Amino acid sequence: MAQTIETTTAERTILVAGRERRYLVTKPSAPNSAAPLVLVLHGSNQTPQIIRGFTEPSFDTLASSDGAVVVYPEGYKKHWNDARLSTNFAARTEGFDDVAFLRAIIDEFVSAGTVDATRVFAVGYSLGGQMVNRLAHEVPEILAGIAIISATQPAAENFKPDKDTVHPMPVLLIHGTKDPNVPYEGGMASLLGFRPRGLGLSAPATAKYWAERNGMHSEGATVVIAVDGGRGTTVDRTDFAAGGSPLGNAVHYPRRRPRDPRPQSGPPNNGPHIERNPRGRRDRALLRTSSLTHPDATSMRSGSRLKRPFT
Repeated sequence: MAQTIETTTAERTILVAGRERRYLVTKPSAPNSAAPLVLVLHGSNQTPQIIRGFTEPSFDTLASSDGAVVVYPEGYKKHWNDARLSTNFAARTEGFDDVAFLRAIIDEFVSAGTVDATRVFAVGYSLGGQMVNRLAHEVPEILAGIAIISATQPAAENFKPDKDTVHPMPVLLIHGTKDPNVPYEGGMASLLGFRPRGLGLSAPATAKYWAERNGMHSEGATVVIAVDGGRGTTVDRTDFAAGGSPLGNAVHYPRRRPRDPRPQSGPPNNGPHIERNPRGRRDRALLRTSSLTHPDATSMRSGSRLKRPFT
């Protein structure tokens, strides 16, 4: 049995462009310069404490089992300045540079010698997923992999990052087919039909978008992994490959909108695949740092129990 690593959790502040920003961190008590860093970004109208609470113990376990440093940054007034043109959160209108904020967090831990600069991962839920999306387009070279939960790629006319740098990396996308706020089939994101957030691609089109950015242009091959007849759900996986190097794009197709974004258990992330899983969000495997190490890997999922904040 693997030994549990002693961890501590604390709230910290950091000064970015003259503004005090906050984050929550769970990390091993004993520093390790080879440790991975995992940034977990909350959804709109959430806080670091909220996303840490409803995903417990999924992400914190990366610290206690794998020795990772897990950071939950705090968006300004519970929101992020993502790259969609249609948003008007205070983080946007008051000019908060969240890319600089996240980079400052990374630099702080790298400079302190408590993480490995080549093992930095970013995970985002809903609006947090859109912020991770911006990070991956503007400064992908600082990331070893990303996971985007309940957020699809914005339509081209609704997306304007300051830079668009193509840099292949592992990507995990998680989305529910019955998502009432960010339609699985694409279209207008909103809060149950109110507060529109602009047009977005479908979840499958988002998977293809990232696969192509990773150099994969072939059609994926789909296999059924699991079926839950009682709930009317299935788990499918579609694998893509390029140059003999498979990428992982996992997408879950649940029957209902998930309520709590816990990563679900599943196969190792060896390449892009699309999956459907009828169960809750208990798969930590696809978010383990060891599963996102291939230089070109991409994954996309959607689950059945995500609690939906505002988009």
